[in-house]
Amino acid sequence: MHIIAKANGVRVTPRKVGPVLALIRGKEIEYSRGVLTHLPRSASEPILKCLNSAVANAENNLDLRAKNLYVRTANVGPSITLKRIRPAAKGSAHRILKRTSNIYIELAEIGIEEDDDLTYSDRDEITADDLKKLDGVEIEKKKEGAK
Repeated sequence: MHIIAKANGVRVTPRKVGPVLALIRGKEIEYSRGVLTHLPRSASEPILKCLNSAVANAENNLDLRAKNLYVRTANVGPSITLKRIRPAAKGSAHRILKRTSNIYIELAEIGIEEDDDLTYSDRDEITADDLKKLDGVEIEKKKEGAK
C-alpha cells in the first residue's frame, strides 16, 4: 500500500530540491526527519512539511505507524515560473525567472513486497511479457567485451 503526499508550487527551484530528495529516497521515516531537520538547505523545510503530511496521511487514514514506513519514491518536477523584470543598462530590461517546484513523496511499509514491480533477481534475460509491462521503456542489450 502506498501513501502519497504532494506539495505544489513550492518557491524553491527543482535544481535545489533534487539533491535533498536524493538523501532521503529509500530511507526510513525517522532517519529522513533527522536529516531534513539538521540539513542547512532552503529546500529542507518544504520537503519535511511534505514528508510529515505523508506520515499523517498514513497514520490517520490507514492506521499505520510511522516507524514501519520508509520513503519509497521522492521526486521533484518544475511548476509554474514567475517572470519578473530587472532594469539593466541603457534603458533595457532583463528577465528574472523565479522557478517553483512540485514535490512528490510516496511512502510504503517496510518488508511488504509489491507485485507490480519488476524484479530480476536470478535471471539475466528479459521475457516478452516483461517488455509489455514496461510500456515504451527501451532496454539496451549488454555488449560482450565492453567494459
